[in-house]
Amino acid sequence: MDCVSSSAFGCSGGKGRGGGGGGGGGRRRRRSRLYGVCLFFCLCFSAAVAGPATRPPPPVYASSPTKGDIDSSLYYPADASCLMAAIKTATTAILSQRQSRAATLLRLVFHDCMTKGGGCDASILKPAEINNPVNDGLSKVVDIITAVRKQAATQCGVLPTLADTIARAAAAAVSFSGLGDVVASGFKLGRRDVAPSQTGDNPATLPNENQPLDDILNSFASFGLSVQESTVWSIGGHSIGEAGCIHFTNRLNTSGGAGSCLPPVDPTLDPVLACKLAATCAAGAKGANFDFVTPKVLDVTYFQLLLKKQGLLKSDQAFAGNARTAAYIQLYANSPGQFAADFLAAYVKVSLFNINGPTTAPPTQYYFP
Repeated sequence: MDCVSSSAFGCSGGKGRGGGGGGGGGRRRRRSRLYGVCLFFCLCFSAAVAGPATRPPPPVYASSPTKGDIDSSLYYPADASCLMAAIKTATTAILSQRQSRAATLLRLVFHDCMTKGGGCDASILKPAEINNPVNDGLSKVVDIITAVRKQAATQCGVLPTLADTIARAAAAAVSFSGLGDVVASGFKLGRRDVAPSQTGDNPATLPNENQPLDDILNSFASFGLSVQESTVWSIGGHSIGEAGCIHFTNRLNTSGGAGSCLPPVDPTLDPVLACKLAATCAAGAKGANFDFVTPKVLDVTYFQLLLKKQGLLKSDQAFAGNARTAAYIQLYANSPGQFAADFLAAYVKVSLFNINGPTTAPPTQYYFP
């Protein structure tokens, strides 16, 4: 509609009756005011018809992404930046109310990324994988991933992949627990999700506390982690969180029954701690904190506890007594800054394991909603 020439809004540009003379100025002022009102309504009407700004088409996804490398075709740069910040903000807000879930998110990314044959592809959310006994307890944070993803998508107008949401949310948990932001260490978004046709990975391929340390190190090495990286990642990751009694009672001597305090079966376990753990589990507790000094802070305390034979798991304590790893336990126990830098670097490396491989698929939805 040409509002300027529309007489329906009193916007006619022609002369009014009795033009000229003393009344002409008043009529001109009235016409000017009417013109201004008309223009205002015209602009509002045009904006309403036009609707929101037109969005560009979704990105053209790479036809053959490189396995192990970030797929930069998944997001426009500005959208990636928005999602990076939004996922962290949403995760931090949730953890401020549910602090214990920080450790679970860190475990979630570990179990998603380090199953052989898979990688950081969100396959951990597949029913066959998340419900496996090895992943017991991880279902407690599925609602967090769902909520964070929706909040980030609502804020940015773009739907992040589940794999990116998991990796970034767990990184936010690391920052929430006392370390820096992994973005400064090179963390980026660009992980495709596992294809819908896939059923998930086999959690039995994950390292476990009953394996000899050399086997655990070999497992980490198969993903490209050095002995030092394996040490900082494995022991540093146990700086927060807890383990169920079932994972360490084989180190204890419970033959005397409830209330007894006998030397532990495992000579590498501090006898005083062994008695406390036995009493804790006998009282009905489900588990115990790895780090009983600063259990909610990612720091070097657990390394220091290992030097006192106070590691919770036998496999953790083995790091302090093995010729290949003992020096690194000593290093990090006395170097908080070195630990922080190396742990964040290891996190970035782990978050790239086998990403965008042949079992993943490009997103089917970009914009949200």
